[in-house]
Amino acid sequence: GREMKGTSRLHLEWLPEDQRVTPCESKLSVRSAVGGNHQLLQYEWNYDNEWQHGLMMIGYKPESGKILIAWADNWHNGTGIMDCTGELTPEGVIRVNGHYPAHEGPDWGWRIELSAEAGGLRFAMTNISPDGQESWATDCLYQ
Repeated sequence: GREMKGTSRLHLEWLPEDQRVTPCESKLSVRSAVGGNHQLLQYEWNYDNEWQHGLMMIGYKPESGKILIAWADNWHNGTGIMDCTGELTPEGVIRVNGHYPAHEGPDWGWRIELSAEAGGLRFAMTNISPDGQESWATDCLYQ
């Protein structure tokens, strides 16, 4: 496995503009799982002096070229697990999409992008409204 650290930037769009971006100390562990067929990413990030926890199990379906991620994060999706599906882009970015229920109205979308950068791993997550408006949610370069 590999251990990395970074500073996540959390974007809370509903706050006043000068308070929307919060830096959060973050740690990441990457290791193979399930006999080497999957990658398991476990991470922690500190928001408002409380550690939050998340994980991603990443799989690949060679027959379809699809990448699958089961994502859980106690701050972002509570006790739920979001199923995300996507692909490896020609630029080498893992890009997957999932959905989550809104408090009212139609489901919202969520995009996760993982990419190798500067000897580390970049996490980028984007919130997508039902009408397609995108807003970055979090971004971190782990090294």
